[in-house]
Amino acid sequence: MYERQGVAESPGSLGRSRKLVRHLDREIQFKFWSDAPSADMSSTGFYLENGVAGWRYPAAIADDPSQPEAPALHVITSPVSPAETSTINSRPEAGAFVILLANSPELAVQAATLAGESNWRATTASRSNPLLFGEIDFGHPLFASFADPRFSDFTRIRFASPTSLTLPNDTRTKVIARFDNGEPAVLETVVERGRLIVWATGWGPRETPWVLSTKFVPWLQAVAVRAAGGIIPIAVTELGDVSRLNLPAESTVPAPVPYPHLTLPTNSPL
Repeated sequence: MYERQGVAESPGSLGRSRKLVRHLDREIQFKFWSDAPSADMSSTGFYLENGVAGWRYPAAIADDPSQPEAPALHVITSPVSPAETSTINSRPEAGAFVILLANSPELAVQAATLAGESNWRATTASRSNPLLFGEIDFGHPLFASFADPRFSDFTRIRFASPTSLTLPNDTRTKVIARFDNGEPAVLETVVERGRLIVWATGWGPRETPWVLSTKFVPWLQAVAVRAAGGIIPIAVTELGDVSRLNLPAESTVPAPVPYPHLTLPTNSPL
């Protein structure tokens, strides 16, 4: 999208000039894997669908398997079949990001499979008190948008039934956040050109108020922006120097529309 702003230079234009702004429209294929209906307000899918609705940068569109190279974000909230695992596994290889919510040992095993690792040990146990975040790496892209002290308070985010994860010593997976008992909470693994992001908990409102918090949608959108290639600054240039915008070969820049000159009275203080 290209947009002209300002007015053309002329003797009566007070030094104003016309500029060309290049806006980049971006899209990301979005898909969540769940065995719970998304219309159910107790399911994670309900909050995912509502969370991505209305996004403009990037705009969330339906997943299209015929375009495996397109930016994509998948969220796994329930165990998937071996065939589905194979399908999902091919997406990070092409650059997609996958978020997996390991709220059971079975899902933790599938997370290890997608990470290309083994020997992830996972257990679940009833807890008398929920866990909190105890440590978050705000220098990592997953949480960098909350690094400002005004936004870094996560003490209201509690986790009623997290999964206890133990990773092997030779793991390539990085722990980005830990619960207050020291166990891994949020992890990331580089998978070919993509990323696998694992939360050691579900996101259902019975498990955590995370999806109800003001941090959820900004966090999810930041992941989507990263999966789509990161933030690209809007380019601005004068109409006479459009080469700076690196426009596609087929692009055309509309001719300037003349603006009426401003004529000031001879006794004007300007």
